[in-house]
Amino acid sequence: MKYLLRHIDLVIALHQRFGSMSFNTHDFMDVARSVATDDWEQYDNLQPLLTDLLQREVLLPVPRAEYLFDLNPYILDMIELLTDQEQLALAATLKAEIHELTRLTRNLGQSFAFQDNQLVQRYISQLDRRFRGVHRQLQRNEQAIMRIIETTKNTATDSQSLKGRYAQALDAWEHYIQPSTEMLDTQGDYEQALKQTETLLLQYMDDVQQKMGCQHLRQLQKLHYRLLDLRSGLRFSIARCQRLLEPIYRRQRRNSILARGASMAIAEIRQHKFKYATTPNQVALIGRNRPSIMESDHSILAYLSQLTDFEPPAVDIPEVPDDTATAQIPITFKQVQAQAINDAPIDDCMTWLLTHFPELDTRLALEYFIRLTNESEQFSIMLGQQSQYETNTHHIHMQCRSLEHSSHE
Repeated sequence: MKYLLRHIDLVIALHQRFGSMSFNTHDFMDVARSVATDDWEQYDNLQPLLTDLLQREVLLPVPRAEYLFDLNPYILDMIELLTDQEQLALAATLKAEIHELTRLTRNLGQSFAFQDNQLVQRYISQLDRRFRGVHRQLQRNEQAIMRIIETTKNTATDSQSLKGRYAQALDAWEHYIQPSTEMLDTQGDYEQALKQTETLLLQYMDDVQQKMGCQHLRQLQKLHYRLLDLRSGLRFSIARCQRLLEPIYRRQRRNSILARGASMAIAEIRQHKFKYATTPNQVALIGRNRPSIMESDHSILAYLSQLTDFEPPAVDIPEVPDDTATAQIPITFKQVQAQAINDAPIDDCMTWLLTHFPELDTRLALEYFIRLTNESEQFSIMLGQQSQYETNTHHIHMQCRSLEHSSHE
């Protein structure tokens, strides 16, 4: 541990530049020169330092690859915990990590096919580290969501505007919660990639049990357990983040719709002055599909204050008279049809209509005439000569039609 603390700057620099990827001797020398201190005067050309790190297993040689090295996975985990910044990883980042798990699982299968124990150990170690890395990232995401919620609800400080606070919550919802929820569906990217990885691991477990030994079988069972744990943890983590962030998102959406609706209502009032008081136009509260952030803390108060100061002009709306004695009950087609059945046969249908129902206007008389002669199954129609008919408002020239009871009755 003392030796590691002595070279902690170099190890952190290697982690920041390469992460879990391999690097060669030239890359190591470049990083070592950039962080060199006076304590390294004993290493003239830094080659002894590289040898010393390899002997103490801070660095591990990559199997079947000359002059390639990896950071020890245990030291890599410790450095990742020390440099944890609690940043929110977007859905695309988690998607890339999960697809990387599938790629490493396929490489593990190829190493099993070649029966290369060194490559098998390398890929098992990388998969184990990747599984734990995704778990840690989910925990960091939850912490970042909690920090966003606290920042959004914190109204005591004026260091950040309301628009900026809600912008963080909206970005987290649109770039992490919603895409992750969709990809966790049975046909989503997360679920499909994890199912594929699980299928490959189960297949390798069957093959290893028959060909290679119990040691690799236990390691594969451990990876399978980590996969199942990641699968359930991913679903529960996204659900918890969604449950925590959804009230903030809904509140922002409601405030944005109210602000835009109040703005449009004031513009409508100023333009028309309640001109159409009897038939008011309905104001569309949603002008865009996607809600926008409120401009400031006092937006709604400003709108409401303008509404309270507005005085609409007086409008005289005529009253409906109470004299309903002269009101006529409209004549329905059923009444006309029943009367025609009683009076059939009828020599001239239009003359009969105008004689028995003189209160019908021209439009309604023609409608009932067409329905009697074309749609009524109770009558058979006989066509006659051209005739002229006169209503209160029109002169009509058309062919005479007579009605007789249908023979189907």
